Amino acid sequence: MNYLLDQMPDEARLWVYQSERQFTGDELEVIKEKIEFFLFSWAAHGTSLKPAYRIVHNQVIVLAVDEVRHWASGCSIDDSVNFIRSLEKELGLSLLDRGQLGFLINDRLVIKPLKFIKAAIESGQIKSDDILLNNAVADVGSFKNSWEQRVDNSWLKRYLA
Repeated sequence: MNYLLDQMPDEARLWVYQSERQFTGDELEVIKEKIEFFLFSWAAHGTSLKPAYRIVHNQVIVLAVDEVRHWASGCSIDDSVNFIRSLEKELGLSLLDRGQLGFLINDRLVIKPLKFIKAAIESGQIKSDDILLNNAVADVGSFKNSWEQRVDNSWLKRYLA
């Protein structure tokens, strides 16, 4: 089965799960294997979904589903969240913590706690041309076009001098 995110329509629903650290090589293999097994059986009310995934920066899991064929029900979304929780537990990861923001700084993904963002900007740890990962994107088109945002073009611009 093909699970390529690039082949999903822009309207496909999408979820982003960011880890506080990079996955090890062994973890990456386990994650890929488990994601593909989950996606193969992912269904809504007994109807198979048309899903896709991508692992970005060896630290971010992106899941998507094309809802043209069948929409993702609340139960199927719960199944995906429970799957992510099982990865967290098995591998000692934190993938559901929305209190952490990701930044691309010098081509490296850096995670910062939300409560320290203002201070990190004021101290120069985060600069206006660094890239914020907007993990609130909800569809493939938004992921392609606005997942990576310059800090000065994001909601964080209010903290810039």
